Amino acid sequence: MEPNPEEKSFHRWKRMRGLPDEFPYLPPIKGDEFDLKFYADSSRENIIEQILRADAPCTAVLIEKGQGCTTLMGFANFLLSYIGLEEPQRRKLAKKILHQDKWRSLDEILKELQKNRVSVAPLIDMSSPLVYTSWAEYESEVRIAVNTMRDVKTGRGAQDPALSMAINEIYFVSPEGFEVVQNEWPRDYRIFRFPPYRNDEIYAMLTQHYGQHVRSAVNPDVIKDGPSRPIKDTIADLRKSLVDLARKEAPYH
Repeated sequence: MEPNPEEKSFHRWKRMRGLPDEFPYLPPIKGDEFDLKFYADSSRENIIEQILRADAPCTAVLIEKGQGCTTLMGFANFLLSYIGLEEPQRRKLAKKILHQDKWRSLDEILKELQKNRVSVAPLIDMSSPLVYTSWAEYESEVRIAVNTMRDVKTGRGAQDPALSMAINEIYFVSPEGFEVVQNEWPRDYRIFRFPPYRNDEIYAMLTQHYGQHVRSAVNPDVIKDGPSRPIKDTIADLRKSLVDLARKEAPYH
């Protein structure tokens, strides 16, 4: 289908401004891209470091729906290799123990972790598109994940229940999803609340992802939505505003 004149104007405007076709969408960040494309100010990085240093049997990181739960968990996982939690050698040892022989039993792995005084903290992403389409199916997914971890930590998945204490799980989940987790497995969770992103932070995300061309092309005041709104909705409204701007600055006839 031939793009309409508005989209053609927007495409021309982005080329004039040195911006790629995918702008202003924020695609998922993977692997080493976090080092270059993920934005978090110092206060947020401090929260993430506190989460990773908590060393609690069970931790819940509460993130409002649509505020980048999966991306935040990916960054936390990326950050693990850089912040030097206790002795870096202990974390390397944990990875070696977990991956050196995939055929060993869970019980054998846990014993070796305990023997070396090493604990591991699996990061568990409890976000899902089902939150927006089928709450019943989402609840079912959460229950399965929680009960799998409970089987490990209560001894149903390990011959010696004490050994399962080598695992400290960290859940990344919305406040609503955390209620399901708590109802399914009531415990004394260490809770961290990750605040919604401000408008200026969303602007900084765009700059971090697409470079300094954003600063010359887009006024920060264009982003006017309040906090707690899904980031993708804020970006969709930003795009509409920019399409209107492009009609004036780069009209297509």
